[in-house]
Amino acid sequence: MRWLWLSLMLALCWAALVRADDAGEIAYGDLVKGEISVRDYEALYCFEGEAGDVVKIFLKPANDSYSWSGWYHPALLLLNADGDVIAELHSYDSAAMIQALPATGRYQIIATGWHGRTRDEVGAFDLSLEALAELKPGEALAGAASTDESQHYVVQADRDFSITYRLTDGDFRPEVSVGVIAEDPYQCSIDSTSCSSDSGGSNLHDVAKLSGVRLQSGRLSARVNSSAAEVYIVEVDKQEWYHYERKQTAEFTLELTFDEP
Repeated sequence: MRWLWLSLMLALCWAALVRADDAGEIAYGDLVKGEISVRDYEALYCFEGEAGDVVKIFLKPANDSYSWSGWYHPALLLLNADGDVIAELHSYDSAAMIQALPATGRYQIIATGWHGRTRDEVGAFDLSLEALAELKPGEALAGAASTDESQHYVVQADRDFSITYRLTDGDFRPEVSVGVIAEDPYQCSIDSTSCSSDSGGSNLHDVAKLSGVRLQSGRLSARVNSSAAEVYIVEVDKQEWYHYERKQTAEFTLELTFDEP
């Protein structure tokens, strides 16, 4: 039966692949390089995921990050095996789509520019796919981030919790936030800082944030309004709207603490 299921899923993916010239396969942990053009302005990739996986799809135009040349409006779509769009994101400079997979099966990623078929939105890109690590209470999880790419982690929470951040090495002072995956990534509240467009190019709405130009350690707390476990995303990213003249890196640890019930 498993062989039959895999054959069916591969057939569905192949049906999608033959509709795009530059389609391909991608798996967790992969980084692929591609290119979109005026003629072929949607690049299609397929992967297999499990129900409940929280994935990060990261699309970055292959520009010099510290100049103003190149294309800067990447867009991502995530589709199920039937071709239904289950998530979409367009951003500036880079796009980091975070999504919990609703079912086990094959998924399709479309990488493109959100202006569509224009000469200003074409060129080479890097695309990566990862299943996000989950933070566990009582464990210090080590990580690394840079001004070129943020890092994300999962918290499954049914009660209020706190995240403790400690810088261990590097010259980068990132911003640390806790967010939820936005059903509509373009719907902003009165407080515009909760817009996903202000959230490091990801489809997240912030519920707590820790920042500072000299930030080396700190603690932020998140309030949970449900008795059922919900998915929260911890993001370590560069300060909003700050232009970095060079690449900077940081090594850090994150610790999760749940409030007493």
